[in-house]
Amino acid sequence: MKANISRWCRDHGSNFASQIFDRSADAFDDFLQSSLFTEKLRKEGEAIQKLLSRPSTMTMNELLKSFSMQELEKDLHAAAPTLWGILTSVSTREGPGSSRRSKELVFTAICTMLSLVRSQRANNFQTIMGLFLLGSGASKREISVLAAAGLSVSPSTVNDHVKQLSQENLEIVQGVIKRFLCSLAWDNLNFAF
Repeated sequence: MKANISRWCRDHGSNFASQIFDRSADAFDDFLQSSLFTEKLRKEGEAIQKLLSRPSTMTMNELLKSFSMQELEKDLHAAAPTLWGILTSVSTREGPGSSRRSKELVFTAICTMLSLVRSQRANNFQTIMGLFLLGSGASKREISVLAAAGLSVSPSTVNDHVKQLSQENLEIVQGVIKRFLCSLAWDNLNFAF
């Protein structure tokens, strides 16, 4: 009996629920407020947070090497299919024409902002964005505004990450010099007298 009900729900449950919700807006609102739906979204938020939190042993170099917006988009879609579906439904246009902006990139930014609300340590995207902004010549004020919006880390955190990157790269260079025969040459030295 249970197997038949499970098979029927798998094959026809979605259609049946849609027909119920079409006839009763209150039933749909009750479903959205139900613990089943909110728990599913909470679990997806937890999965996003875990995805965007780096282990304490991960170096800044490793984070920079491994970061990819395309991979992050795929991972977020897999980790939070319900939330991704909601964002897709909300952003669908009825009229003709399409946006030049990639919806998936916007969804990725929204998900990373949500993870930052859950935990300040779930900030891989914001860290990369802060380093990108600094490297692109953005001012401290611009980075601060984007940090307040949840799209970047603060300018002081960006500076801390730059110092960490410098230290990691210094250790790499020192290791190379210790292991291999190296020589340094300077050309066109200018001395100011």
